Amino acid sequence: MLQKCMKQKEGSLIRQVHLLIVGNSFGSVTVLCDHLIRSFATCGSLFEANLVFCNLVTPVSHSWQAIISAHVTLGENERAVQLYEEMQERRLPPCKYVLSCALKACTNVGNLCEGRSIHDYLAKVGIDGDVVLGSSLIDMYGRSGVILEARRVFDKLPEKNVVCWGAIITSYTLENMAHGALEIFESMQEQTVEPDQVTLLCVLKACGNIGALQQGRIVHNLILKGSHETDMTIGNTLVDLYARCGSLEEAQRIFELLPHRNVVSYGAMLAGYAQSGHGHLALEFFHQMQLDDVKPNKVVHMCVLKACGTIGALDDGMLIHGQILDNGIDVDVLMGSTLIDMYAKCGGHEEACRLLRDLPGRDVISWGSVISGFAQDGHGLPALELFDRMQREGVKPDNVSIVCALKACGAVGCVNQARLIHKEVIRNGLIKDTAIGNILVDVYAKCGSLEDSHKVLETLHVQDIVSWNALIAGYANYGQCGQVDQCLANIQKKGFKPDDKTYTSILAGCSHAGLTEQGHFYFNSVEQNMGNLPGIEVYSCMADLFGRSGCLKEALDLLYSTPNLPEIILWKSLLTSCRTYKNFDLGKWAFHQMCELDTQDAFAYVLMSNMYADANIWEKVVDIQDIRSIASAGKKPGTAWIKPEEKVYKFNVNSSSSPLIEEMQGKLLRLGEAIRRSNHLPELDLVCDQAPKGG
Repeated sequence: MLQKCMKQKEGSLIRQVHLLIVGNSFGSVTVLCDHLIRSFATCGSLFEANLVFCNLVTPVSHSWQAIISAHVTLGENERAVQLYEEMQERRLPPCKYVLSCALKACTNVGNLCEGRSIHDYLAKVGIDGDVVLGSSLIDMYGRSGVILEARRVFDKLPEKNVVCWGAIITSYTLENMAHGALEIFESMQEQTVEPDQVTLLCVLKACGNIGALQQGRIVHNLILKGSHETDMTIGNTLVDLYARCGSLEEAQRIFELLPHRNVVSYGAMLAGYAQSGHGHLALEFFHQMQLDDVKPNKVVHMCVLKACGTIGALDDGMLIHGQILDNGIDVDVLMGSTLIDMYAKCGGHEEACRLLRDLPGRDVISWGSVISGFAQDGHGLPALELFDRMQREGVKPDNVSIVCALKACGAVGCVNQARLIHKEVIRNGLIKDTAIGNILVDVYAKCGSLEDSHKVLETLHVQDIVSWNALIAGYANYGQCGQVDQCLANIQKKGFKPDDKTYTSILAGCSHAGLTEQGHFYFNSVEQNMGNLPGIEVYSCMADLFGRSGCLKEALDLLYSTPNLPEIILWKSLLTSCRTYKNFDLGKWAFHQMCELDTQDAFAYVLMSNMYADANIWEKVVDIQDIRSIASAGKKPGTAWIKPEEKVYKFNVNSSSSPLIEEMQGKLLRLGEAIRRSNHLPELDLVCDQAPKGG
């Protein structure tokens, strides 16, 4: 009767049987009580199972087995370990099943000490080679992070079944040792052991973690043979595998074949699009997910926020932020850092700072996101201010935040601040980091401290083309062509090949220094030294060099010699030069080409307006401004930052809200008077960037 109740999980019937047993004075019959304990456990009533056990005068091994198993089954693992210890104190020999349950309980609560004690007992009584107990030991050591011990147990097993193979593969996967997991899986196949669903899931995760697409496809074929593909967990893991490996078409195909799709299915696809740089597709998928009545969870929200940050979709990011708040999702440090990162990357610096201020337990990641956002937008001073404040609050900078702070130093020429950070880098032993070393070379070069830049390069543990490009850019910007030649020779001696960045830096430097012939020489050597045609940036720099020196025909010829049709950046360079040398015919042609490529590029309208203003052709200036207004070619207002007396101030074009506005205006008036007294008159007619209303 009890067995029938257990199958049907009828708690009320079990209680009636219990009363019947007690009423007929069978309450001390151990066999019946053992069955009652199991029956109550099956129905989830651990309290009543404990009552039955406690009423036993002398519980035997089977009774202990029943109550320990009940506690493990119902998730009371700590109490299960205590019961096992009590059983040992009574010197009752545990059976294999009790030992297996005790090991599982130790695994679930992370009690490695008691688990090792059980392992010692198994070795003492000579049953540590049992495949079931061995599998439990492997699982315990693996989930506790003691992977070498797990492998030792596995290797000692005389016989291995699918469970112990799965346990060791799971252990390696949990420890992010994907290559090891795949090697063991290959050995498993060589032993012709057919993997179960748990093993296949772990192997798929291992493949996804390291981008092992081909091995993932082999496992997929095994799944097809075993008819596992329709299982939702397997299907979701396959979608995740292909998405992580960048094979989005295969991921989409598996996704569409799933009989049921849940938030995990959608999340895997969305993450794949976001990680592959398809932010717009990730957003579309996010909207489709909600149309299909699948509610996004925290992980999905964080993923789509990252996609917004990647493509600068501030409006979408703000809507998703609102949705997170409306749905009552907890904005913890991880979610808060993701929101901060999105706003910072999209230029929403004020909101990013507000979130950072309100975030409890903000860490180096959340600080780093805001610092990075300011630095990438060219706002070096506020980035450095935040970096200082982060350290004052006791948050130790990591490699990423240090790189961002150094970039900010380079952007605003704060060489003294860079030197302070450099000292911290050396003190903390971070100078071996390639990214930090390269950015130090770059910062010193940008600040004109070329000797320091060269010294840092020589001390780098690993030099690469990025390191040399930074130094070359510094020498080129200061017109030191001899040093540039020496660097190019050193690059080739060390086995590096110059790239587009190398020649972009060289040609830009020659352009600013007016070294036309030298620049032309470098340009002609590009293909020979690189082994392939240069990119559009190199052509743009050469066009700028020709234009600055007045060689407009040569600049135009260069534009039409590019492998593809000239891009807008090349026409910008030519139009700038046409304005300088007052070549209206060629300037109008360049302006027309720019408008053909992008009607909303404000730069073209500003340049053409200024050309007409230079020649006092004001009716044409008005015409250009009208065309610009129709095209809605707005220009982002200029922003600047100053840091007097260790406090950062921000001001925009036409701004009148700065607390320093009166002081600045007075200073400008005095500066203007000083300029006029020195017979230096500004060309005010060149200032005609009249942005259209609403632009």
